[in-house]
Amino acid sequence: MAEAELHKERLQALAEKRKRQSEIEDKRRQLDDLVLQLQHLKSKAMRERWLLQGTPPGTNDEDDGRRRQLEKDEEQGKRLEDTIHRLESEIGLLESEECQISAKEQILRERLRKTERSIEDLQKVREHSSTQRKRTLIYTDRENIHLHRQREREHSSTQRERENIHLHREREREHSSTQTERERTLIY
Repeated sequence: MAEAELHKERLQALAEKRKRQSEIEDKRRQLDDLVLQLQHLKSKAMRERWLLQGTPPGTNDEDDGRRRQLEKDEEQGKRLEDTIHRLESEIGLLESEECQISAKEQILRERLRKTERSIEDLQKVREHSSTQRKRTLIYTDRENIHLHRQREREHSSTQRERENIHLHREREREHSSTQTERERTLIY
Protein backbone atom coordinates (compact mmCIF):
# COMPACT_ATOMS: atom_id res chain seq x y z
CA MET A 1 0.00 0.00 0.00
CA ALA A 2 2.81 2.44 0.89
CA GLU A 3 4.50 1.66 -2.40
CA ALA A 4 1.35 2.58 -4.33
CA GLU A 5 1.17 5.91 -2.50
CA LEU A 6 4.82 6.60 -3.29
CA HIS A 7 4.20 5.86 -6.96
CA LYS A 8 1.18 8.14 -6.94
CA GLU A 9 3.13 10.99 -5.29
CA ARG A 10 6.02 10.54 -7.71
CA LEU A 11 3.69 10.64 -10.72
CA GLN A 12 2.10 13.82 -9.36
CA ALA A 13 5.55 15.36 -8.89
CA LEU A 14 6.50 14.43 -12.45
CA ALA A 15 3.26 15.94 -13.77
CA GLU A 16 3.92 19.15 -11.82
CA LYS A 17 7.47 19.24 -13.14
CA ARG A 18 6.28 18.86 -16.74
CA LYS A 19 3.73 21.59 -16.16
CA ARG A 20 6.42 23.97 -14.85
CA GLN A 21 8.68 23.13 -17.78
CA SER A 22 5.84 23.91 -20.17
CA GLU A 23 5.17 27.21 -18.41
CA ILE A 24 8.87 28.07 -18.56
CA GLU A 25 8.96 27.34 -22.31
CA ASP A 26 5.89 29.52 -22.87
CA LYS A 27 7.40 32.38 -20.86
CA ARG A 28 10.66 32.08 -22.78
CA ARG A 29 8.80 32.29 -26.09
CA GLN A 30 6.99 35.38 -24.85
CA LEU A 31 10.29 36.83 -23.68
CA ASP A 32 11.89 36.24 -27.07
CA ASP A 33 8.96 37.91 -28.82
CA LEU A 34 9.15 40.91 -26.50
CA VAL A 35 12.90 41.25 -27.00
CA LEU A 36 12.35 41.31 -30.76
CA GLN A 37 9.61 43.93 -30.40
CA LEU A 38 11.89 46.03 -28.21
CA GLN A 39 14.70 45.81 -30.75
CA HIS A 40 12.34 46.92 -33.48
CA LEU A 41 11.09 49.85 -31.42
CA LYS A 42 14.62 50.94 -30.53
CA SER A 43 15.78 50.87 -34.12
CA LYS A 44 12.65 52.72 -35.21
CA ALA A 45 13.18 55.37 -32.50
CA MET A 46 16.83 55.70 -33.50
CA ARG A 47 15.78 56.31 -37.12
CA GLU A 48 13.25 58.92 -36.05
CA ARG A 49 15.85 60.70 -33.90
CA TRP A 50 18.21 60.74 -36.85
CA LEU A 51 15.54 62.17 -39.11
CA LEU A 52 14.72 64.86 -36.56
CA GLN A 53 18.32 65.92 -36.04
CA GLY A 54 18.96 69.51 -36.90
CA THR A 55 15.30 70.46 -37.29
CA PRO A 56 14.03 72.87 -34.66
CA PRO A 57 10.76 71.98 -32.88
CA GLY A 58 7.60 73.31 -34.48
CA THR A 59 9.12 73.54 -37.98
CA ASN A 60 6.33 71.60 -39.63
CA ASP A 61 3.53 69.19 -38.84
CA GLU A 62 5.44 66.19 -40.14
CA ASP A 63 8.30 66.80 -37.69
CA ASP A 64 5.84 67.31 -34.84
CA GLY A 65 4.18 64.03 -35.76
CA ARG A 66 7.55 62.32 -35.77
CA ARG A 67 8.38 63.75 -32.33
CA ARG A 68 5.06 62.54 -30.89
CA GLN A 69 5.59 59.11 -32.45
CA LEU A 70 9.11 59.00 -31.06
CA GLU A 71 7.82 59.79 -27.57
CA LYS A 72 5.14 57.08 -27.91
CA ASP A 73 7.73 54.56 -29.09
CA GLU A 74 10.04 55.39 -26.19
CA GLU A 75 7.20 54.97 -23.69
CA GLN A 76 6.22 51.68 -25.27
CA GLY A 77 9.88 50.61 -25.13
CA LYS A 78 9.98 51.32 -21.40
CA ARG A 79 6.83 49.28 -20.89
CA LEU A 80 8.33 46.43 -22.91
CA GLU A 81 11.52 46.55 -20.82
CA ASP A 82 9.43 46.37 -17.64
CA THR A 83 7.50 43.42 -19.04
CA ILE A 84 10.75 41.72 -20.03
CA HIS A 85 12.12 42.12 -16.51
CA ARG A 86 8.87 40.78 -15.05
CA LEU A 87 8.97 37.74 -17.35
CA GLU A 88 12.59 37.07 -16.45
CA SER A 89 11.62 37.11 -12.77
CA GLU A 90 8.69 34.79 -13.41
CA ILE A 91 10.95 32.40 -15.30
CA GLY A 92 13.39 32.42 -12.40
CA LEU A 93 10.59 31.58 -9.95
CA LEU A 94 9.29 28.80 -12.19
CA GLU A 95 12.79 27.35 -12.53
CA SER A 96 13.15 27.45 -8.75
CA GLU A 97 9.83 25.63 -8.34
CA GLU A 98 10.91 23.09 -10.93
CA CYS A 99 14.11 22.42 -8.98
CA GLN A 100 12.14 21.92 -5.77
CA ILE A 101 9.77 19.54 -7.51
CA SER A 102 12.73 17.64 -8.98
CA ALA A 103 14.25 17.31 -5.52
CA LYS A 104 10.94 16.01 -4.16
CA GLU A 105 10.66 13.55 -7.03
CA GLN A 106 14.23 12.36 -6.42
CA ILE A 107 13.44 11.71 -2.75
CA LEU A 108 10.32 9.77 -3.71
CA ARG A 109 12.29 7.76 -6.26
CA GLU A 110 14.85 6.84 -3.59
CA ARG A 111 12.10 5.81 -1.18
CA LEU A 112 10.55 3.70 -3.93
CA ARG A 113 13.89 2.02 -4.58
CA LYS A 114 14.17 1.10 -0.92
CA THR A 115 10.64 -0.27 -0.97
CA GLU A 116 11.35 -2.21 -4.16
CA ARG A 117 14.52 -3.65 -2.63
CA SER A 118 12.56 -4.85 0.40
CA ILE A 119 10.00 -6.54 -1.82
CA GLU A 120 12.71 -8.05 -3.98
CA ASP A 121 14.44 -9.46 -0.92
CA LEU A 122 11.20 -11.15 0.14
CA GLN A 123 10.69 -12.54 -3.34
CA LYS A 124 14.25 -13.78 -3.41
CA VAL A 125 13.74 -15.70 -0.20
CA ARG A 126 10.42 -17.14 -1.37
CA GLU A 127 11.23 -17.89 -4.98
CA HIS A 128 15.04 -18.14 -4.91
CA SER A 129 15.12 -16.20 -8.13
CA SER A 130 17.38 -13.27 -8.78
CA THR A 131 16.22 -12.74 -12.36
CA GLN A 132 13.53 -10.26 -11.38
CA ARG A 133 15.96 -8.26 -9.25
CA LYS A 134 18.50 -7.97 -12.09
CA ARG A 135 15.86 -6.75 -14.50
CA THR A 136 14.69 -4.12 -12.02
CA LEU A 137 18.23 -2.90 -11.41
CA ILE A 138 18.97 -2.70 -15.14
CA TYR A 139 15.71 -0.83 -15.73
CA THR A 140 16.46 1.57 -12.87
CA ASP A 141 19.99 2.21 -14.18
CA ARG A 142 18.66 2.88 -17.68
CA GLU A 143 16.05 5.22 -16.25
CA ASN A 144 18.71 7.06 -14.24
CA ILE A 145 20.96 7.39 -17.28
CA HIS A 146 18.04 8.65 -19.34
CA LEU A 147 17.00 11.17 -16.66
CA HIS A 148 20.60 12.33 -16.22
CA ARG A 149 21.01 12.88 -19.96
CA GLN A 150 17.68 14.69 -20.11
CA ARG A 151 18.69 17.02 -17.26
CA GLU A 152 22.01 17.75 -18.97
CA ARG A 153 20.19 18.64 -22.20
CA GLU A 154 17.74 20.88 -20.35
CA HIS A 155 20.51 22.58 -18.42
CA SER A 156 22.64 23.22 -21.50
CA SER A 157 19.61 24.54 -23.40
CA THR A 158 18.73 26.90 -20.53
CA GLN A 159 22.34 28.07 -20.28
CA ARG A 160 22.54 28.72 -24.03
CA GLU A 161 19.35 30.75 -23.96
CA ARG A 162 20.63 32.87 -21.07
CA GLU A 163 23.93 33.43 -22.87
CA ASN A 164 22.10 34.42 -26.07
CA ILE A 165 19.95 36.93 -24.20
CA HIS A 166 23.02 38.32 -22.47
CA LEU A 167 24.90 38.66 -25.78
CA HIS A 168 21.84 40.26 -27.34
CA ARG A 169 21.70 42.87 -24.58
CA GLU A 170 25.41 43.56 -24.88
CA ARG A 171 25.04 44.11 -28.62
CA GLU A 172 22.13 46.46 -28.00
CA ARG A 173 24.23 48.48 -25.54
CA GLU A 174 27.16 48.60 -27.96
CA HIS A 175 24.90 49.60 -30.82
CA SER A 176 23.20 52.25 -28.69
CA SER A 177 26.51 53.75 -27.52
CA THR A 178 27.89 53.70 -31.09
CA GLN A 179 24.75 55.41 -32.35
CA THR A 180 24.99 58.02 -29.58
CA GLU A 181 28.62 58.68 -30.56
CA ARG A 182 27.56 59.12 -34.19
CA GLU A 183 24.77 61.47 -33.17
CA ARG A 184 27.17 63.57 -31.11
CA THR A 185 29.65 63.64 -33.96
CA LEU A 186 26.94 64.73 -36.39
CA ILE A 187 25.74 67.45 -33.99
CA TYR A 188 29.20 69.01 -33.65
